[in-house]
Amino acid sequence: MDLALPGLAHLHVLVDAAGAIRSAHATMSGGACAPVEDGGALLDALVREAMRVCPGPGGGRVADDRVGLWRVERYDTAQGAALVLVRTPSVTDRLEDLGLPEAVCRMLEELGGPARRGLVLVLGDMNAGKSTLAATLLKRWLVRHGGIAFAWADPPEHDLDGPVGSGCCISVNIAAEQYGDAVVAARRSRARYFYFGEPRLDPAILAVVQASLSGPVCLSTAHGAGLIPGLIAFSAAAARVDSRAYEQLASGLAAAFHVRVESGVRRSRLVVTEHLVLGQGHGDTGRSHIRAGNLGQLGNLIRPLRAA
Repeated sequence: MDLALPGLAHLHVLVDAAGAIRSAHATMSGGACAPVEDGGALLDALVREAMRVCPGPGGGRVADDRVGLWRVERYDTAQGAALVLVRTPSVTDRLEDLGLPEAVCRMLEELGGPARRGLVLVLGDMNAGKSTLAATLLKRWLVRHGGIAFAWADPPEHDLDGPVGSGCCISVNIAAEQYGDAVVAARRSRARYFYFGEPRLDPAILAVVQASLSGPVCLSTAHGAGLIPGLIAFSAAAARVDSRAYEQLASGLAAAFHVRVESGVRRSRLVVTEHLVLGQGHGDTGRSHIRAGNLGQLGNLIRPLRAA
């Protein structure tokens, strides 16, 4: 099997107790799934490396010159292990390469400009392109505006570490329960940008909200079937840990975007379906709704972007 096959999104592989592949299924970006009849040496190498990276249940990352970059989740079964291998494409620094309209690209770029601050939240379903957009946006900010970025993730999904344009990104692997410590470290980093790969635990979501109050631009991804449902779930998770979370999110949120992938004949493209950009100041209408916990009232402020 060609692991570089265009459109290959992820693999599900069953491995027996001796480490041999029992079965493998490939899923394409459009959703089609089929058994892999002959994986070949590269699939064998990918599975061996995934088992080495994840000797037990949990997540990890495979970065190998032969097989490329993959995110790994391992689950133990009665007959061995189940691996979910998600291919991570290389990250461009051009938003246009994702298929986004020029007007959307300009809006996103400006959120990381001089004197900007606060949380930029990218929402979407699974495999909707959230992390791809966030990683591309972070690189674009560094190319256009320079500075230092810190990226925290569990585990890092994209290869962001190192010089980017005139700036630099420092990628740190953290556990899900360490996001609070990461915020403390972020405040000491003197970085211009913070990027938190999708926080899953309630305390981690609260930590991201609090990081947005620290000064630099804070970028994060989160699950959401729509922009408002995603914001409601995100804020509720933080509020379960700290009742002041709505006040903090009202002060810290700069913008939120909902994305999905649209499959085309030649290639897939990323679509920003809705967006919310908040004004500055304590009395902004959107911030007032969030402060009161009435996120459902944000609907009048949300704008579609697909036709932009």
